[in-house]
Amino acid sequence: MQGKHFDELPVYVESAINAVKSLTDNTIGIRTSEFKYFRDKNDATKNVHLYDLENDPLELSNIREQNPDVIENLEQELSQISPTGSFVFKKTHELSDEENKHIEKELKKLGYI
Repeated sequence: MQGKHFDELPVYVESAINAVKSLTDNTIGIRTSEFKYFRDKNDATKNVHLYDLENDPLELSNIREQNPDVIENLEQELSQISPTGSFVFKKTHELSDEENKHIEKELKKLGYI
């Protein structure tokens, strides 16, 4: 961006699906420019995926078996970002009645309520 250098920060990944049991029910992970790592949210040994984004940008080869040291490093970074294993949103302020009414109106228009 405009020739400026920025320090890279890893991206925290968390997902859950609303479906009957699946291999990817609840996952957490971390993504850098080099790797994408994710695993079961509740058990670090289940559903483990590691992709080399530089050499495999389409994420076709899960390289977890060959790279336990990379997983260990990414797991440490993950625990620094999310020590509890889940991202927590912090409430910054209460919404006013007017803001709540506006949000409710918009959600109704979109068919959510």
